[in-house]
Amino acid sequence: MWSCYDPSSRVWWDYDPGSDVWEITDLNELAAPSCGTLSMAWDINDAGQVVGHWVVDGQPLPRLFVMDLEGETNCNGGGTLDACDIAQGDSEDCNGNGYPDECDIDEGFSGDDNGNGIPNECQGDMNCDRLLNGLDIQGFVWALIDPVKYASEYSGCNILHGDMDGYNDVDMADIPLFIDALLLGF
Repeated sequence: MWSCYDPSSRVWWDYDPGSDVWEITDLNELAAPSCGTLSMAWDINDAGQVVGHWVVDGQPLPRLFVMDLEGETNCNGGGTLDACDIAQGDSEDCNGNGYPDECDIDEGFSGDDNGNGIPNECQGDMNCDRLLNGLDIQGFVWALIDPVKYASEYSGCNILHGDMDGYNDVDMADIPLFIDALLLGF
C-alpha cells in the first residue's frame, strides 16, 4: 500500500498495487474540530483515524493528534475534542499518544496501579519528557520540599507524577518508591 497527502488540496490518497485500487479521502469534508484545524495529515491508521498536526488559536500543537474520520473523538464525554482537552490543559496526555490519560486508564490502554489517575508509565516522570531517568530527580526533590518551585520550573507538568504510593500527594513515603522506579523501572 502506498500513501500520499496533498496539502494544497487536503486530499489523502492510498494505492494498493496488488488490486490496482485507489482510495481517496477528502480531508476538507471532515468536521472541523471545535478548537482548531488539521494543518497536516501524516497517516490514516488502521482504525480509520487521521493522524496529523493541529493548529489551535493560530499556534501549532507540539505533537501529532488523532481524529476519527467520522467526526471528533471525545473519549471522556466532556463535550470537547480530545486534542482540544489536551491542548487547553483540561486533560493530561503524559504518554503522548493523543488521548487523555483518564481515557487511557478507563479503556485499559494504561494501568494505574496506585489509583491516582496517573498512568503507570508516567509515574516518576517529574520533568514530563516521557522518560524516567536521573533528570527527574531534581523535579522530585522540588515537588517534595517546594511545590511552588516545582510548579514554576515544570509548568504544565502534574506534580502527582511523584505520587508513587497513590495518596494524592508527594511526601516522604514516596521516596523509596521513586528510587525503586528509577533503579528498577516499572
